[in-house]
Amino acid sequence: MTVPPSPAHPSHPGLRYPPGSVPPQQGSGGTPSGGWQMPPGAGAGAGFPAPTAVQAVCRVCGGAPAAMATFRRHQGLLFLMRFNRIDGPFCRDCGTAVYREQTAGTLWQGWWSPLSLVLFTPGTLIANRVALGRVNKLSDPTGRVPGYGARPGKEVLRRASSLVALVPLAWAIWVLANIINEVSS
Repeated sequence: MTVPPSPAHPSHPGLRYPPGSVPPQQGSGGTPSGGWQMPPGAGAGAGFPAPTAVQAVCRVCGGAPAAMATFRRHQGLLFLMRFNRIDGPFCRDCGTAVYREQTAGTLWQGWWSPLSLVLFTPGTLIANRVALGRVNKLSDPTGRVPGYGARPGKEVLRRASSLVALVPLAWAIWVLANIINEVSS
């Protein structure tokens, strides 16, 4: 016997109602917005169950618990820049995988314009680290859809593409050494 997936929350597609609960139905009237309204005298203790909280599920694998997070990627293109972001509730494993992919991409593509070198790439790396902290506080995900989910893969600094970040670091050290040499002579 298969259990149908829980319906999505109308204003937040990534949020699902807990299993066994019944989502409110849209009424044809009753409220000025045409939304759902409880009958007079209804509520917890009046013969109706207490309202349940909506639990976020991972947008990648459907696992819970999940936390809202935004992972960013920055690409510096000499005189242009490009920004990318992935929003959503993520479980711990999928959030870690998205963090590693976005951060590794920023490390090898983010340094190639002057403003990117000084401002946007470091800001993107810090913002990603803060978002990772949010998903790392979660417990192990449960209720995943079989066959779905992201594998975290290698750590960011163990990926070959991340080693490209050594080029701007070496350039910055060279510039700093020349400035110090010029000032001291």
